[in-house]
Amino acid sequence: MIGLDTNLLVRFFMQDDTVQTAAVSRLFATLHAKNPGFVSLVVLVELHWVLERFYRVDRESRLVITESLLSADQLKVESSSVVRQALAMSKGSSADFPDCLITKLDESAGCETVLTFDKAAAKHAGMSLLK
Repeated sequence: MIGLDTNLLVRFFMQDDTVQTAAVSRLFATLHAKNPGFVSLVVLVELHWVLERFYRVDRESRLVITESLLSADQLKVESSSVVRQALAMSKGSSADFPDCLITKLDESAGCETVLTFDKAAAKHAGMSLLK
């Protein structure tokens, strides 16, 4: 198994650099279920941030990208069951996926609540405002 950095996934999905896109496509062609590429939670959250902030990819498309990572046989996504829960939560609301992932990870760790100053995360991702 090999770890994949965010920039590899960005190149693969955005295809905005012909040399790097070709390199990552060749790499992905060598990956398979017995020798997958590993996508960490940090990479997943960073991918959402880069796609939203830099490339202006809409929310729905970012969620589809996350689904495609989870369903790819040649990839192993860290804590995939929790990621699936966060994805379902985000799809069922207007909450940002990273906020849902924080909520679901904290729940899986046994946290009673997740405190935040982010009003949107409190309203849509099940967090509680710290007052």
